[in-house]
Amino acid sequence: MSETPADPVSDDETAFRAPRPGPVTERAADKAGEPPAPSRKRFRDLLSRGLTALHGGQHRQAHDLLLEAASVDPGSDAVREALHQADQALKLAQLDRLQRLATAAERDLQWQKARDLYLAALTIDPNVGFALRGRQRTMDRITIARRIDFYLTQPETLFNDRHLENAVQLLLDAGQVAPRDPALAASLNELDQLVTAAQTPVRVTITSDNRTDVAVYRVGRLGRFEAHDLHLRPGAYTVVGVRDGYRDVRLSVTAKPGAGPLTVRVVCNEKIH
Repeated sequence: MSETPADPVSDDETAFRAPRPGPVTERAADKAGEPPAPSRKRFRDLLSRGLTALHGGQHRQAHDLLLEAASVDPGSDAVREALHQADQALKLAQLDRLQRLATAAERDLQWQKARDLYLAALTIDPNVGFALRGRQRTMDRITIARRIDFYLTQPETLFNDRHLENAVQLLLDAGQVAPRDPALAASLNELDQLVTAAQTPVRVTITSDNRTDVAVYRVGRLGRFEAHDLHLRPGAYTVVGVRDGYRDVRLSVTAKPGAGPLTVRVVCNEKIH
């Protein structure tokens, strides 16, 4: 009885049949993902130098070396932790530098520069305490200076009741600011003089013919008279004269701060035909 031969295997099937992994193949599989030996040596060197720089306080150098090590072995936990420490140290160094510069700027009364430095610190860490406090402090100084400058350059706005009240409150608020530098003290003194002048009444005498009804807007109806004295706070006023059968008269009068007595004549003398 003849033996049945095994099924022949074609050359193509042999070519695609995967070999069983031997000992060397298994060791290679265990090290899958590791850099090759020359790269491992370079990685260890970069990591060692990076850690040495980190412990020596050379944080920028450490950061660069560790970043290069991470490019060789991106999965290294040691590099990731060391990089985090280097980044934190760089961040703290930047914040410390900005705090020193901002403090010096405040000492020199450079409020805008100090505010910008505090804002720069907040871009690094939006929750850092010294920058949050410094930003608020410098913004308060800048805002007060701008508000004072508004009234110093436009003193006529103090003729308005609301603006005058705001200016009085501004003097109180600014008086609490410390330290009070010479520039702020001079501005406050000037504003105080303007506010006092705006609060001081000016004598205005209105003369008429005892036939014309006279009224002053923002004051009221005065009636008929030959002369009437008013004490008006500085500002612009409209005086109106009315008489039956005559054309109305309307005059604009400005009582200027610190000015002497003002005389205005209001008479309706143009008949209506």
